[in-house]
Amino acid sequence: MLPSGYAVPDEFLFFMALVYGLPPLLLMAGLAFKKPGAPGQFGPPPQGKSIASAVLTVLRKTPVWQGRATRSEFWWYFLFGMTVIMALVSIVLGWNNTAGLIVWFILSIPGFAVGTRRLHDIGRSGWWQVFGVTGTGIIVLLVLWMLPSVRQVEVSQADVFE
Repeated sequence: MLPSGYAVPDEFLFFMALVYGLPPLLLMAGLAFKKPGAPGQFGPPPQGKSIASAVLTVLRKTPVWQGRATRSEFWWYFLFGMTVIMALVSIVLGWNNTAGLIVWFILSIPGFAVGTRRLHDIGRSGWWQVFGVTGTGIIVLLVLWMLPSVRQVEVSQADVFE
């Protein structure tokens, strides 16, 4: 709490805007101007899945951050994670409990892995998930995750070396 009559100097506000605002903006600008990769570099296109097979595939492929994931695989796990995992953690363990936060963190790792594989499926790098740190970045990620799979892209030698 600031004492009454005390104002925050404008220089401090400018400094804080630079420290917290500039790095995410630079990261977004760098990723926005980078060309997406060719779909062949992440493996063959995957097939659609049911909810049970999608969730089991995501949990089984947690240590695999390479390859591709379909929209159905990603969104079924997203639905599973938002409902089942969040409900279990909040009801059984409680959010104030340290063990509850640890379980939530451990169970969110497969979500990051499938998010990376989903971005690979549209020809993007998994590092795009860094956008999720910013408030508006999650909107960018949601739009990217909704895009259809990239089946075939012709990449010329000129595109590779630009």
